[in-house]
Amino acid sequence: MAETGPLLTAKSRVPPVPASLVPRSRLARLLDGGRTPVTVVTAGAGWGKTTLLAAWVRTVRGPVAWLTLDGGDDDPARFWTYLATALSGPAPEATGRALAALAVPSVDPLGVAVPELLNGLADVPRPLLLVLDDLHEVTDRRVTEGLEFLLDHQPAALRVVLAGRTEPPVGLARLRARGRLTEIGQADLRFTDDEARQLLAAVAGPVPPDGAVPGVLHRSAGWAAGLVLGGLALRDRRQGRPLPAGPPGQEHALAYLVTEVLRGQPPERRELLLRTAPLDRFSGALVDAVLGRSHSAAALAGLQRTGCSSPRWTASGSACTRSSGPRCCRSWPTPNWWLSCGGARPGGSWTPACPRTRCAPCSPPGTTRPPPLPSWRTAPRSSSPAGSASSPSSAACSTRRPPARCRCWRRWPGRPG
Repeated sequence: MAETGPLLTAKSRVPPVPASLVPRSRLARLLDGGRTPVTVVTAGAGWGKTTLLAAWVRTVRGPVAWLTLDGGDDDPARFWTYLATALSGPAPEATGRALAALAVPSVDPLGVAVPELLNGLADVPRPLLLVLDDLHEVTDRRVTEGLEFLLDHQPAALRVVLAGRTEPPVGLARLRARGRLTEIGQADLRFTDDEARQLLAAVAGPVPPDGAVPGVLHRSAGWAAGLVLGGLALRDRRQGRPLPAGPPGQEHALAYLVTEVLRGQPPERRELLLRTAPLDRFSGALVDAVLGRSHSAAALAGLQRTGCSSPRWTASGSACTRSSGPRCCRSWPTPNWWLSCGGARPGGSWTPACPRTRCAPCSPPGTTRPPPLPSWRTAPRSSSPAGSASSPSSAACSTRRPPARCRCWRRWPGRPG
């Protein structure tokens, strides 16, 4: 058994909330109204999971144990030592025997320490809340099996909240079928227009009504990190600081996604994200046809599981995938392509460079476009590998080929000739 080493006490403290915090009563009601023993909050990077939970737990009546996880906790002994230590604050009488067992190097945590912890928690007389944040950092099967065991034998006094970028493999389907699970996803975390305006005002302060605010609202698509970064850019512009070319906050949003998403992906997934960035909607069969590759559906399903893409459905019911994050950042690997879709105008407004096509996804609402061009290619039906995001009978999405003068199409890496 690996040595756990010294523990960081900061990981068991509730993170501070930002000064620009916007009250989100609708989500607080979801958390307060969840009478289930397990709550899962799942969304990609920058959607405000930690901020939401950190603000909410400050309103919870009763003891709270918080644990922020990282890649170094992907070891059974270290994970359960951290978890038991976090619980020892609000419930010291419940964790003593478990911590004593974990201190013995030869003891199997799942076989000894976890049962001891469950026995101790069963005697806790008052409700107790446990929050595990950034659970996507833990992937060791021995750890997830132990956590699934804890949820299967969860004491009545214990409520568990799991937060991360992906659904944890801890038997959620079984919990869902038993009515023991409350789920909050990316669609729930998306900022409404009113919430987004409040956040922009809190970050940027008073800004002139020159069209920049509607542009940030539209491009962010409710993405919390995009709103904050756009608001900081608007604040800097109001203070007269020099800004990089492009829409407010774009450069920082690209850097954020590269750091938080791109670097954590294997090379083959990075390449797939790069080549599909200009596509607004796509399926595995369409990506195979456009890029001349195979088994894209399985790769897209893997990106979906890791929080890099989210499913969308066409009117005909065929499964498609749209790159995660707001519209302005779906092309983050190719910023030149994104910039070619719009041109700066006085007053901070942005208009598409190719109004006859769908190559300007980030233009503000109300932009007038002629009818779309006819479909140039429809991918054939194909059977998807097991576990893929598309069913064998799913019809592939279609894309539209811009005219030869469209700069976006010429900049698309891997485009057909």
